[in-house]
Amino acid sequence: MDRGLLARATSSDDSPTPGYMYGEISKMSLSSFDTCSKIEDYLLKRCGNKNANVKCKALKVIARVSQTGAPQFRRNLCRQLPAIKACLQFTGPPDPLRGDEPYKKVRDAAKEAIDAVTNDAAPPPPNAGGAYGGRPMQGYGGSGGGMASGYGGSGG
Repeated sequence: MDRGLLARATSSDDSPTPGYMYGEISKMSLSSFDTCSKIEDYLLKRCGNKNANVKCKALKVIARVSQTGAPQFRRNLCRQLPAIKACLQFTGPPDPLRGDEPYKKVRDAAKEAIDAVTNDAAPPPPNAGGAYGGRPMQGYGGSGGGMASGYGGSGG
């Protein structure tokens, strides 16, 4: 498990988490059950942080990995749902510049994470349906189409 990647993804600065990090963390969750469990523990610990930016980023990572990562990640987080639900009531003293905005972002991210974790629709496995996206392969000729016999000439 790349703890440095998780630390950068849930840093305390105001900048958003780069999109590629979500994909890397999702791939890490697919590598092994033990790694997946360590990622869950780390992110839940970050959700307990007092910093609004850290909480918000950890919740967004949870939401994204729940949708695209290992299925056991989402299943195990369902058991830890009270820790995520606690973020729905996150408040603090108003920021002189941004007011209640950081706390509202955390509450919104918590709703998004809860929706992603409790969503029953399992994500499709990688490469589901092959190159045709689950549709049957279609070609020219055979049944269907208007030219059932010959090449569609004038018949003479």
